Amino acid sequence: MNMRRSPRTLNKRLHPLTALLEHHCLLCDDQSAGRICSTCTSYFTQPQHRCQTCGLPLEHHALFCGECLKQAPVYDEIFSPFLYESPLANLIADFKHKGHHFIGKGLSDTFCDAIRSHYQQQHLQLPDWVAPVPLHWWRQWQRGFNQSALFSEQISQQLGIEHFTHLKRIRATPAQKNLSREERLKNLQHCFKITRPLHGKSVAIIDDVMTTGATVNTLAKTLKQAGAGKIIVWALARTPIH
Repeated sequence: MNMRRSPRTLNKRLHPLTALLEHHCLLCDDQSAGRICSTCTSYFTQPQHRCQTCGLPLEHHALFCGECLKQAPVYDEIFSPFLYESPLANLIADFKHKGHHFIGKGLSDTFCDAIRSHYQQQHLQLPDWVAPVPLHWWRQWQRGFNQSALFSEQISQQLGIEHFTHLKRIRATPAQKNLSREERLKNLQHCFKITRPLHGKSVAIIDDVMTTGATVNTLAKTLKQAGAGKIIVWALARTPIH
């Protein structure tokens, strides 16, 4: 008999509820309380230096990156806990492009834990609403879901923040992935519409990966034009300079 497994089997017999709450880590397959264990989460890269305005990872310590020195973004704050690098990048890609929703749930839990920990440690006030980066209905129909909306719904439920669903993408545009920052900004013109006034409420824009920041900056501008107060960006991962 494998003595190492014996206590776990006994525990499941005595505590069926505990058994239902146990998971196997998506990366190492070890049994864990969450869908991604704490050991594997520690391998998610965190930037040593970053721009204090847009969160861009920097090679050396500096308060601001070159782009923010030229022109500050419209949004007021950003929190992006990890870099878009393996193994996190692999999980995001499998969720986003292959529709592996159990991976999405694990990423959502990790995202929520990171936000909760950051805001508690810094004694920061949570926003009034969370709003996902919207997909055009045609793109969402092709993919089958909006990954940012799944994150936003989980954050809303776990952190007790109202979910703002009145932000729409009204124009289909080419994929942003291979465009420059200037091309992305042009691509996003007149893309978004707010269907409810915000009356000074603070909003956190939720996204999976932030690259140039063009999308969230355009969204922040749209939200502020509709009467929003403070705009925060929460992105699970930030793309490195390279």
